[in-house]
Amino acid sequence: MKSRLMLTAAAFTLWGATPTYAGIPHITEQELWPVASVVDGSGLTVCHLVEERSIAYVPYWITSQGYVLSDTGCADGSYRTFTAPISELKGAGLLPADMPETPSFTTVERLKGHAALVIGGVLAAFGGIATAMRGRRRSVRLEILGIEDGPVFKMIDAMCHAAKADGHCDPAEVAYIRDVARELTQLDFQDEHLEAVIERADKLGHAKDFQQFGKGLTPSQKSMILEGVLSVVLADGEMDRREKVFLDRMVIGIGLTQPDTDAAIQRVLSRRAAAVPA
Repeated sequence: MKSRLMLTAAAFTLWGATPTYAGIPHITEQELWPVASVVDGSGLTVCHLVEERSIAYVPYWITSQGYVLSDTGCADGSYRTFTAPISELKGAGLLPADMPETPSFTTVERLKGHAALVIGGVLAAFGGIATAMRGRRRSVRLEILGIEDGPVFKMIDAMCHAAKADGHCDPAEVAYIRDVARELTQLDFQDEHLEAVIERADKLGHAKDFQQFGKGLTPSQKSMILEGVLSVVLADGEMDRREKVFLDRMVIGIGLTQPDTDAAIQRVLSRRAAAVPA
């Protein structure tokens, strides 16, 4: 976690070099935090001078600038510096005896002052966990199918994900995947095998999540994957909005060109039309 926070801090530091980057406000300002009153009837207050850096109005770094004096109770940002050491003022009874000679931050203050880093670190940690879980599910799907990781697995895996795109697993879709899997592998898959793979499909929310299906494949292999996915979606005779979104993201994610996409769709529709009894 510490290394993740350091990387996040480095990123924010780089952003700080260009305050107008992407229109995100980057602010460095000073704050006065009340510490103690000067016991001499002057009305002066000892303040902790803190420099705070924030991005998009969320603080990501605070540093101590030491003690200063304020005659407005640390309220308006104006201050004056000390002309005598804190130890001497404490010894003279002008400052509380238990007041630290150098200011510091409490744990809560540090957490608040580094909120963006804490949030970034937590998100990075959850992202790492999610990636590990996704990798584990993929390994389990490979184990269930009992085949090597390659174009054939990616084809079957993509079709299994398509079967789950509308939120439920239709028997016609499972049967289609089963038949294709048998043809591609010469293995005697049963519906239960494919249902187990479908159950462990990942939740794919963005086009980049679909890149796994096209990585390392040729354009013709990518076209075959799209044909298989489209055939699964159409296996139950209908295509809902979620399935259409799935197809759109698949095309973008695996990197198919528009001509290849159009040709793949036309081949699927032609096969379906030829299969309808005259």
